[in-house]
Amino acid sequence: DMERLMLERPPFFFIDRAVAFGQHTVLGLARMTAERSAGHFPGKPIVPLIELCKAMAQAGIILVSLRAQPHEVPIAIASGESKALAKELIAAPVDVLVKVRLQLSRLRLHIVEGCAYVGGRKIGSLAKIVYTLLPREHLTS
Repeated sequence: DMERLMLERPPFFFIDRAVAFGQHTVLGLARMTAERSAGHFPGKPIVPLIELCKAMAQAGIILVSLRAQPHEVPIAIASGESKALAKELIAAPVDVLVKVRLQLSRLRLHIVEGCAYVGGRKIGSLAKIVYTLLPREHLTS
């Protein structure tokens, strides 16, 4: 139930479903459609790196939400010295397995790293995504 774990709603679901949860890890599935990649590039849609980053960041929200109190919600606030990397061009449509891992939790900050895979091959990564937990009332009406 992703709607319970995060505040975003369609069309801002980049993770279609979370497939596995651990204390420090979440695996999610992101469907990269030709529509989501349209214009990048016309006639041959290639999954944009930014779409992979959005999926990894949202999987991190799911991971950090598992550490939240009922009145708190996670929000990504920074990427620190993050380095986004795409290892190859991936044609859409394609299912991408996203894996995020908690690196550190300290002083209400949670640092997560993410990787994206297609067919068992690592195709991208995003390191040092920083999240904090805010009172739910700050982000909802």
